[in-house]
Amino acid sequence: MKNEDPELQSIRDDWERRIEDAYLRIRAGLPPEPWLPHLPTLTGIRRQVRRARAGIVKSGNPRIPTAAWADTIEQGIVMNMLLREEQRKEIEEEKRQGAERLQRILDYNRSWMEVYHALKRLPEANDPTTEVGAQVLSMKRELRKLRGRPKKRGKGGAKGDGGADAK
Repeated sequence: MKNEDPELQSIRDDWERRIEDAYLRIRAGLPPEPWLPHLPTLTGIRRQVRRARAGIVKSGNPRIPTAAWADTIEQGIVMNMLLREEQRKEIEEEKRQGAERLQRILDYNRSWMEVYHALKRLPEANDPTTEVGAQVLSMKRELRKLRGRPKKRGKGGAKGDGGADAK
């Protein structure tokens, strides 16, 4: 271990410090706190706990008994899993709220368009001096702002009538 990479040794020391802090917290009777860093998988840590319980590996910290070391790590795993579950539920709730918000917007837009089309069918919609006509004109402007102006059509190019390009 003396020829070990200094960065790896720093990581190990950090882990042992975290484990010792959690162990001291348990011994003091304080409520547990999540102390494991966010890891993609906990398989390696679970394997270490099994090996420690089997007596294959010893505690990395001489001040903590191996069984207590394994219990502390196991408690950290449980806390980490609870924290992950809580975060997953928060993300799902945010997605659900976003979908509901989008549905409300779509419903509002749909009802707005229904009102617009109903107003356009009224006979007084063509007269801009009436209240209905002014409302239809205002709604038409709003639609134009959102959608933009329609594209111009070319001079007979769509029908293939032999315009300027034909020879």
